[in-house]
Amino acid sequence: MTIDNIQFQPIQTGLPTIKVIGVGGGGGNVVNRMVDDNIKGVQYISANTDVMVLNSSKADLTIPLGAKITKGLGAGMKPDVGRMAAEEDLDAIKAILDDTDLVFIAAGMGGGTGTGAAPVIAEIAKERKILTVGVVTTPFRFEGSKRARIAEAGIEELRKHVDTLMVIPNNKLLEIASPKTTMTEAFSIADDVLKQAISGITNLINLEGVINLDFADLKTVMSNKGRAIMGTGVDTGENRGFEAAKKAISSPLLSDKPISGATGVIINIVADEQFSLLDAEAAAELIQSSADQDADVIFGLVYDPKKTDEVAITVIATGFDNQDDEPEKESLSTPLRVSKSVKAQESHPIETDIPSVPQVKRELIPKIPPKKEVIEEMIELDADEIVLREVETTLHRPGQVQSAEDKHSGKGTMDPKDYDIPAFMRHKRWQR
Repeated sequence: MTIDNIQFQPIQTGLPTIKVIGVGGGGGNVVNRMVDDNIKGVQYISANTDVMVLNSSKADLTIPLGAKITKGLGAGMKPDVGRMAAEEDLDAIKAILDDTDLVFIAAGMGGGTGTGAAPVIAEIAKERKILTVGVVTTPFRFEGSKRARIAEAGIEELRKHVDTLMVIPNNKLLEIASPKTTMTEAFSIADDVLKQAISGITNLINLEGVINLDFADLKTVMSNKGRAIMGTGVDTGENRGFEAAKKAISSPLLSDKPISGATGVIINIVADEQFSLLDAEAAAELIQSSADQDADVIFGLVYDPKKTDEVAITVIATGFDNQDDEPEKESLSTPLRVSKSVKAQESHPIETDIPSVPQVKRELIPKIPPKKEVIEEMIELDADEIVLREVETTLHRPGQVQSAEDKHSGKGTMDPKDYDIPAFMRHKRWQR
C-alpha cells in the first residue's frame, strides 16, 4: 500500500493512536514480527530505500524513500544517503504522522537507511508534539568497527529528536543466547527484543487487563526523558513474580547499568489468571526499591491464558538525563589498555581504559620543520618489559626557540647544526 491510498484499521475510540515505523531493514523486520504476532491497536509503517525489501513488507503502509537518489536500490551503509532520501520524501512522512499520539521508530543502527533516515522522521514527529520513542539496536561485534562507528554517530543524532531512546546492544543479546546460536538466529533475537520493547508498552494501553496503563501516565514517564534501558525476566512456580522481577532488573539488556538513576519506570506483567495481586505486589516492590525513591512508576498487569504457570515481566527505566552510556560504547569497540608494568609513585599496577582522543582542529596544529627528530630513551623496567619514554623536549625551528634544558640553565639557543649530532653527544656537551 502506498501513501496515496492509506487504509489503516480503525482503532477503538478513546485510545491513543499508536504507530510503529520500521526504518531500514532492521526496523522493517520488527514491523513484520509484530504483524505476525497479531499485536492489535497499532498501525504499522515500513520505510526503506530498498524497494525489493518493501515489496515483501507486511506493514499497513510502505514508504519508498529517496527514489530519485537511490533508484530504489538502498543506501549502501551511507547514512548521508539515508538522510537525503528521507528529506526527499518529507511530505509522505508528514502525511503518515497525521493524527498520531505515540510513535515508535524502530531501526537497526549501523546501516545507511536506518541510521540516516530515522532521525529525520523523529524530528518531524517531535515538531508535531507527538510522543516519540526510538527503539534501536547496535551492531554485533562481528559486523565490524566501521558499522559500529556509524551506529554510534546515528544514535547520538537520533537522541536529539526523540522523547525517549531505548538502545539494545546486540552483543548483550549473545549473553542470553545459546552458544550454538547461528548468525541468522542472532539477528532474529535482536528483532524480537525490539518487538518486545514496543509491545510491552502498547499492550498495557490496548489490552484489557487487571491494571491498565493510562496514556497520560505514559507521557509523564517518557516525555523528554532521554536514554532509557529495558530488562526482561520470565519465571515459573512459587515466587515466580518476585523471581521474574529479579531477573528483569539484572537482565543483560540493562547493559550493566542499574536502574537506580531512573526517574521513570514502566512495569509490565503478563501472566495467567492464577497469578495473584500479592505476587504482583512483591514483584513491583522489588523493582521500585531498585529505582530512584522519587521515580514515577507506572504498573500494568495483563492476563494471558497462554502463560500457564508462567509470568513475564518487562521493565523500562527512563530519565537518565543523557548520562554517558559507557557499556554501549564498550560493546561497539574494544578499548586499549595501559601495560600493567607501568607504575606511578610505586603504587599498585595501573590498568585502565584509555578514552578516545577528541579530534583537534587542523588550524591548532603548529607547523613542524621538515627536518625533525623524536628523541626517545628506552628505560628497562622488568626482565622482559621495556617502556618508551619521550625525552622532555620542544619541537622548534632551528636557532629560534630554546630547548627545555636551556630554559632552566640560561644557556643559549641550539645551533641548527646540532640536529646532526647524536642525542647522547648533545647531552654530554650541554652538561659541560
